[in-house]
Amino acid sequence: MHMKTNYDGLLFDMDGVLVDVTNSYRVAIKNTASYFLDRKVTILEVNKVKEIVGMNNDWDATYALINNKEIAYKKVKNIF
Repeated sequence: MHMKTNYDGLLFDMDGVLVDVTNSYRVAIKNTASYFLDRKVTILEVNKVKEIVGMNNDWDATYALINNKEIAYKKVKNIF
């Protein structure tokens, strides 16, 4: 049986919802931020920034965690 709907598609939010990214993208954020901050960034710091509304983009979250406007966003993105 086929049901008619008014929807064009269905989107899933994979990062952290359907797929555990703890050991992939979260580690990439941690490692990139550690590189720029010249210290070990913790997963707790990463999780805290990822909980902020609007920080679903991993490059944005990394840049926010680094919090240094003298470092170009593009450079952070390239290292990531």
